Order: sequence, then C-alpha cells, then structure tokens
Amino acid sequence: ANKSGDGILKLKIRAVKDLKEPISYLTLWKSTRAAWKFNKNLQNWLLSNMYDETKLDDKIFSIMLEYCKDLKGSARTWTKNDAEVVVAHSAEMSSDEEGEESEEHAREALRRNLRKTRADRMLSVLAE
Repeated sequence: ANKSGDGILKLKIRAVKDLKEPISYLTLWKSTRAAWKFNKNLQNWLLSNMYDETKLDDKIFSIMLEYCKDLKGSARTWTKNDAEVVVAHSAEMSSDEEGEESEEHAREALRRNLRKTRADRMLSVLAE
C-alpha cells in the first residue's frame, strides 16, 4: 500500500507542485469545458489521491465522480480495480482491529471508512 493512504494500485505520476493545480483542472472541467484541456498527469494524480480527504474535500470529490463517469479504456479499468481494492482492504483491516481502542486507531478507522465510502460511490458511478 502507498503511505498517503489513498488508492492502493500505482499510476505513473509526476509530482504536483501545488495542490491547487489538480483542483483547478477539475473545476475548470466542470465549469468551462471549452477552456479545459486534458492533462494525463493531473488526471492520474486525481485518480490516485481521490480517496484522501486531506487532498480532495467532499465538494471536489463529487466533481471527481462526475469526471470519472466519462473515463475510458485503461483509466476506467484502473479506477474500478483500485476502488475494489480499497473496499476489500478496508474490510480486511476492520476485522483485524477489533478490540483496538486507541485514539490513533479510531482516527485510522475513520479515514479508512471514508476511503471505503468514496470507493463504493466510485464503483456505483462506474457501473452506470
């Protein structure tokens, strides 16, 4: 698993210098499609960080769900597989941790639950 706690599968991504860049890319796609231009690196960054609420808040994640409806080919396959892995991993971890009560475990369980909820939402969008 990768350390940032988002999707599990790896995509090739060049580092994004500023978090505003992928968010602007997505909001421009939503608001002004004529001015928007496809950027594979930003798309890959968004796909591999979309389950991390510290990087994409709920409002931006909702736009991401719309964006992913139109995914084609390997990006769509990768996104679906990654969502399935996040859901499965979340279920495994929950059963491993029963009885653990520390604050850190509680925070981690909350993060995992949010990732699972987002992954479930993504799977239902991709199934449409």
